[in-house]
Amino acid sequence: MNVHKRWILGLALGFLVGAGCGGGGTEQDASTDGPDEHEDLWAFYELMEENALAFAYADGAWEWDQGDGRFYGNAFYAQVGHGEDVEAYRVIAGEVRDRNIVLLENAISDFSYFVDHLEEVIMAAQGLMEYSHVTGEEDFLPQVESIIDSANDLLALYGDYLDVGDVESWALELYGPTTITAGLALLNLQYAMNLSTDRRTERIDRAIEIVESIDANVLDGSRYLFGPGEARLFLYPNVMMIIVLTRLHELTGTAAYLDTAEGVFDAIQPLKYSDRPGYHSPYSAELMGAETDDYSTLSTHNYTTLALLELYRHTDDEIYLAEAFDVLDFIRLYLYKADEGRILHHWMDGRIAQPEDFEYWCSGCNLQFLYVVWYLRTRVLGL
Repeated sequence: MNVHKRWILGLALGFLVGAGCGGGGTEQDASTDGPDEHEDLWAFYELMEENALAFAYADGAWEWDQGDGRFYGNAFYAQVGHGEDVEAYRVIAGEVRDRNIVLLENAISDFSYFVDHLEEVIMAAQGLMEYSHVTGEEDFLPQVESIIDSANDLLALYGDYLDVGDVESWALELYGPTTITAGLALLNLQYAMNLSTDRRTERIDRAIEIVESIDANVLDGSRYLFGPGEARLFLYPNVMMIIVLTRLHELTGTAAYLDTAEGVFDAIQPLKYSDRPGYHSPYSAELMGAETDDYSTLSTHNYTTLALLELYRHTDDEIYLAEAFDVLDFIRLYLYKADEGRILHHWMDGRIAQPEDFEYWCSGCNLQFLYVVWYLRTRVLGL
């Protein structure tokens, strides 16, 4: 495969991001949903916060994190460590920061290294942007900007939509070109949300260009297609686009972005289960060997929660907040393995993930869950 194609596809996959810090966002009060109403979730969050400290970790890196710890571990421990004055968490965040800086420097100086560590590179850039927002440190921003500039330039070679039919890519096959391209729009928006530099407007404008290309290729009524010509309804591309669209609404004030995002929420409702919490996650069901439509993954539900929380922040519509709690209940009640102290990868065919499954667990997704609930409590409810 052409090395530039490998680079851009892996780069996009690496940036399946969450909601970020939301530098210009509004916080909701807790008048409707106080902590007592959801005490089981808060207790579970605190349990997972304790459990996560036992995950295999050394020198700024977690085992089995799939690269996600470079973003969500860095962001969570920085936010809580500095926001709640937890010295041990500040130490962890600083260690991850240092490791992330080294990774970016290696990637910038050695293109082959960059290609071989694509997902980690983008997650590291994300972690550093949020770390900078929390701490005010900016010495590493030139490295972050170099990564984003290269991503934008290479994406432009493909018309700002990664419908690259001649490339064999498990990323495109698994997540689809819409999800991956949306991730690159978010790369620019996360910069604008977290950093106040003279390039902020440039990043917003670049994201708008990418979204316009996505719309031209795969906006089908109120939903976003997995890829051009794919008629089946998928969760991942749609929740990713909800996050993109609500980000654009927040950064530009353009109401049409929020209107579209609310329409996307309506469009994914056929994926919601009627007999249990959560949504069907079709993207990896075949890979995991699911024999029924009873299949949901932790990662999609983390992102779905973030999308719902952004809809609530922008509309004050309680339906979105209630739905977010419903999704978090699915994670807590269906995916947690108590004797292991960790949330597993998926629920499939009436059972939790098993060690013999193709994927079993990811420490990075567990760290993302902590970040999601922290975001809910702190940024959305203001608790």
